[in-house]
Amino acid sequence: MYKQISRSLFIPIIATILLSSCALWNGLMKGKELAESAVVEFHNRLNAQQCSEIYEQADNRFKQQHEKSAALKACKAIHERLGKVKSSNLLGFNIESTPTETLATLTYNTEFTHVTITEEFVLVIEGDKARIVGYNLMQ
Repeated sequence: MYKQISRSLFIPIIATILLSSCALWNGLMKGKELAESAVVEFHNRLNAQQCSEIYEQADNRFKQQHEKSAALKACKAIHERLGKVKSSNLLGFNIESTPTETLATLTYNTEFTHVTITEEFVLVIEGDKARIVGYNLMQ
């Protein structure tokens, strides 16, 4: 009788696990898509020299780490020294989800007018939006 009960529970338990895994995977992929869209928006705003808009759309943690005037100055310096974004290719990504938030880290190989460089974006996913928490340039 014990074997019969355990066998009858096996399929529903496996089905539940598989469905949960699919839902989690879909949620993570949605987060990746939102983060990628935010990077495209960031690059478009950088090219248009809309540094203030980039700052205003950033997560509060970014704003706490970077005073507005310093962030705007750095944004303008990036545009002046590197030039416009010509293309970017995703090198890798990591999505971390906890009960309280989802963070996406995306690394790009980005070709600017004057140089090709690696960019790292850390974004928090909130509903249907992604906000920049961190941004790094690496050579």
